[in-house]
Amino acid sequence: MGWPDAYHVCTMDSLEPTRRRRRTHSPEFKAELIASCQQPSVSLTAIAMDHGINPYLLRRWMIELERLR
Repeated sequence: MGWPDAYHVCTMDSLEPTRRRRRTHSPEFKAELIASCQQPSVSLTAIAMDHGINPYLLRRWMIELERLR
């Protein structure tokens, strides 16, 4: 009995080297998310996950903004 197609095994020889691109976010996007986090009864984690970013990254943006003020 063979493996189903979903279980195809890749070897290192068959993988092409790929580079992941670092995503960049506009200042407007960052400001929008930070403003959303400052609303009462809102979870920073929920906002980050809804927008496809890591909650730690959103928290870091908030800290950077606080330092600039």
